[in-house]
Amino acid sequence: MAKFVSDTLQALLEENTFEDMGLSLSDENPAYTPKNNLYVIADLTEYDMVKSNVSVAYELDVLTEKEYNDYLLMPKKDRNIKMGCWYRDNPLIKTKVLEGQHAFVDKLIKENGIDANHIIIRVFDAIWVYNVFPTKLKFGEKGVVEFVKKTKATSLLFEGRYNARFFYNSYTDELIVKGLKVIADGTTMFKYIKTMFALAESNKKKELYLFFHQNKLTYKNEGIFYKEHPTFKFAVPNESVEELRIAKMGKMEFELFEDIAFSLMNSNYSQTVLK
Repeated sequence: MAKFVSDTLQALLEENTFEDMGLSLSDENPAYTPKNNLYVIADLTEYDMVKSNVSVAYELDVLTEKEYNDYLLMPKKDRNIKMGCWYRDNPLIKTKVLEGQHAFVDKLIKENGIDANHIIIRVFDAIWVYNVFPTKLKFGEKGVVEFVKKTKATSLLFEGRYNARFFYNSYTDELIVKGLKVIADGTTMFKYIKTMFALAESNKKKELYLFFHQNKLTYKNEGIFYKEHPTFKFAVPNESVEELRIAKMGKMEFELFEDIAFSLMNSNYSQTVLK
């Protein structure tokens, strides 16, 4: 059976429970979400529900066919804003739709016979799995609730302190971040994180250690992350001076850089590879 770095998450996996990281039924991150870090290497695939809010609302007869079609014609940002306002004014309907989204994820799992041990992350409208290739992806009497294969990755790091997920694809050198908003992906910080993931996947622990400590010293001597455009959007309360706010964000980015490095360096390679 696959083993994880975190004993807590391994125990949760053995009990066949899932992590609802993201929007829960109460529109909050669940209080029981463990703050442990998780690093795995595997053939990871995300199956995402297409336009999940409106498709489930229509399937449940919360929206009429005309309303559904009108929503589909909207740009994504406008559609999400309108749905958000609608949810705000109709909390019971919001709960009904959200429960419906969870139910259709359940159907995806059940009707494709996906074993719980192969589910890495589950949220209200998507799952990340490894070595699983579901074929039944459309559900509901109206046939509008559909899952699509959205993202591929070769490793995942969950940083519990930030509730952030980092998906890295070593074939394309692509890094997808969820839970933290990426402001700029051409920065030194973003490049460094991708390099560390590539070294960790290749089990080059010595090179990873040297890379981290060399650039840690460069940062402390030159403050490179302070001088660049911020990579991630961190909340900096009670700071109205833009220069100081950017400096604080730079410091927070460096702390994140350290946390990622330590998580990758401290992982046991033989236990992180899922087969």
